[in-house]
Amino acid sequence: MAILDILTEVAKTGRWGPAVTGADWDGVTAVFGEPWDVGTVSRSDEWPRLFAYGDLELGVCRCRKITLVCIQTWRDVIELPLSTPGEPQAFPGALT
Repeated sequence: MAILDILTEVAKTGRWGPAVTGADWDGVTAVFGEPWDVGTVSRSDEWPRLFAYGDLELGVCRCRKITLVCIQTWRDVIELPLSTPGEPQAFPGALT
């Protein structure tokens, strides 16, 4: 599948695999595994948190629900998780 097809589908549905606003965080980690990177939104608060699987970023609130689904598209290579834990799927970036 081409990256533009993926981004179109995400734009229409708001979903990449199990990652959709309102989903339980445990359901996402059950499919994608543990996140590849973790951060906070604020320097003063521990929650909400940002979890990343390559260029897929997910905002998660204290109640462990997804509040944000974002795919970074400005990089030279866009990496997205597959439906099985492990190596990401890479797509050429520099979209116009």
